[in-house]
Amino acid sequence: MCCSKSFFYRFVYVLIIVPFLSVGSLHAQAIFAPVEDVFFYTFGGGEGCNTFLKYDITSVPSGRIIDSVFLTPFVYLINGGWNGNMDFWNVNDQDWRESDSCNLIWNLPTSDLTQQAGGFGTAIGWTQSVDLAAIFLTDYDVGNTYCSIKMKDPDEMTSVLMPGSYPLDYDDSLMVGDRAIGAIGYIVFYPHEWANGPPWLSVFYHAVGVSEEQGRMDALTLNVYPNPFKEMTDIIFGNLQRAESIELKIYNATGRCVRAFSINQCNLNNSVKSVCWDGRDVSGKQSPPGVYFCKLETGDKTIIEKICLIK
Repeated sequence: MCCSKSFFYRFVYVLIIVPFLSVGSLHAQAIFAPVEDVFFYTFGGGEGCNTFLKYDITSVPSGRIIDSVFLTPFVYLINGGWNGNMDFWNVNDQDWRESDSCNLIWNLPTSDLTQQAGGFGTAIGWTQSVDLAAIFLTDYDVGNTYCSIKMKDPDEMTSVLMPGSYPLDYDDSLMVGDRAIGAIGYIVFYPHEWANGPPWLSVFYHAVGVSEEQGRMDALTLNVYPNPFKEMTDIIFGNLQRAESIELKIYNATGRCVRAFSINQCNLNNSVKSVCWDGRDVSGKQSPPGVYFCKLETGDKTIIEKICLIK
């Protein structure tokens, strides 16, 4: 652990991923990487690992209905008898930083406990939490800039900070669980420094109001489901009746087009059309896991949706 930061990945994260976090459509999804993430140890009956994540959520427009929220980290190490249980809290603070003391972070007030009874991080690769909408809404409903999440294994009962301990801000590791010898085990996953593998926060939402039906009739739409995906995902788009030209392309995080789809312009009477992407490029080669961007252009309108391919 503790390997050096990759300048290339940090460059991609800052300049490419951030501008496309949200989509201006009736039903939309925003995907965020943390702006701060850190973990530290607690003691007393074990050696507990506790992770704190902070997300900038300002890309989700105000006044939307939040449908669901999921945390999706990439687990690369499982140790001991890890059983997939997890507790999540909202951290009621907007100002904590990775450089703050363990004592300050650990004693921040929390609320909206959401429990996952199993299935979190039980296999190497991407894993997904239960719905964390209650945690997200605590900050979104009052217009906060950030949403912070605390993660702790409910099976380890540690609660005391080691005197003089400090937060562990590794470039390659976040941990949750119990590291004590013969204990219940722990998992290790990537932090935000890994641009293609951070703990993504996916927010699904939609707009409401008196003009909702008219907006549904007139607005160009683009949605991807499932997202993140492993084998296949449906790219769904609608309201193309007035489009003079149609292009649907998928780009990787470096801006290279990896796949282009031909859209039948002779049959646009249906309000919704879709294509299926199996993660392969134009040559039929499987694309590597990572972040991609689906771009729909209809001459005078463009929509971009972020896609996460996982393995």
